[in-house]
Amino acid sequence: EDRRQELLGKISTELERMNNILTDFLNLSKPKDNLVLEQVDLERVIEEMEFIFKSEAFLHNVKLKINYSFSEGFPKVMGEITGLKQVFLNIAKNAIEAVSDKDASEGGRLEISLHYDYSYAWVSFEDNGPGISPEYLSIIQRPFFTTKKKGTGLGLSISTSIIKRMGGELRFHSEPGRGTAVHVLLPVSTQNDKKE
Repeated sequence: EDRRQELLGKISTELERMNNILTDFLNLSKPKDNLVLEQVDLERVIEEMEFIFKSEAFLHNVKLKINYSFSEGFPKVMGEITGLKQVFLNIAKNAIEAVSDKDASEGGRLEISLHYDYSYAWVSFEDNGPGISPEYLSIIQRPFFTTKKKGTGLGLSISTSIIKRMGGELRFHSEPGRGTAVHVLLPVSTQNDKKE
């Protein structure tokens, strides 16, 4: 019964998030001007999404590794939680779909990790998929560009727009045949307390 209640709670939360995603699709040409940024704990956001990441990886027979434990306090960033969850899920799904066709001997892998320096904190999604060819790498963030048979070409475009509105950026590193890394960078909050 406890497990059932937990799953029902997650379903309710995700339905609300899906509603927000659909609203963002409809408002793609008219981004929110009134985006309210707040201090966000990226570790907590990834922890909250861990169940979804693991479920998606399990469905596609992909090995998932998440590294987000820091002995020191990880700095908070300025962002908007619903938008960040949408971006992280889109990038993770792209990576999982890219590696799901790997043969059984090698197996598809996705590693999610957190990093920071003085100016930025970022979440990295690194896979061992087929990679992205150089000619596509420069245009994958354009609206309606896709290499998927059933893709709309809006996922990365919307993700880029969301992160830019938060003062961050998406960075891509890829080698054909060796995998892709997507880094979601966000500015560290100037309100972080630095206690020496």
